[in-house]
Amino acid sequence: VEHEAGLREAIARPHNARSRLALEDVVAESSYELDAARELLQLIEDAMYERRMRLDPRELVREAFSTPPSARAEGRTLVSAMLGTHDAGQEIDINPRSAMVLIALGVELVAARPGREAPLVVITSDDRACRIRVTRKAFATGEPLVFVGRGVIEPTLPCLRAAASITGAELEWYPASEEFSLCYPLPGRAARRDEAG
Repeated sequence: VEHEAGLREAIARPHNARSRLALEDVVAESSYELDAARELLQLIEDAMYERRMRLDPRELVREAFSTPPSARAEGRTLVSAMLGTHDAGQEIDINPRSAMVLIALGVELVAARPGREAPLVVITSDDRACRIRVTRKAFATGEPLVFVGRGVIEPTLPCLRAAASITGAELEWYPASEEFSLCYPLPGRAARRDEAG
């Protein structure tokens, strides 16, 4: 809608530097949202069709930060976080590409909230599940991580919930406490649950 309004206004008036810059701003914003929407569609497709494999969750988080989004990166913000987990967790059986996007966008959701505290990623596991939790913490310590933001747009959270559900993860988002988490059943536990069902 804003894109169309900007184009109509540009057509109706003679071009000067000010109107050209205003139109470029509208086009850049629309392009950003279209790229973010395309990333979300790709996330759902990967969640449905990508092959699962067992991976160390710490390596998965590191890969989420080392892999840039496929959309153009110019003009996008850098997102910083800390990986606060030092102990090796148990491997989880996941779709790696969709899990990396889920983690990255979870970090972006937390980072987009007002405040100066950096997002902190903590991985914990017990005999049943592995949880990747993102919170905000002042003066967080750990391994610094930086990635190019994909962009949080209006349907981001519903798409994340759908992709997490498809891949067997439980997603929790608490905007009041600025906490995001993904809980993955451990391979043995998932197999026992399938046998019981």
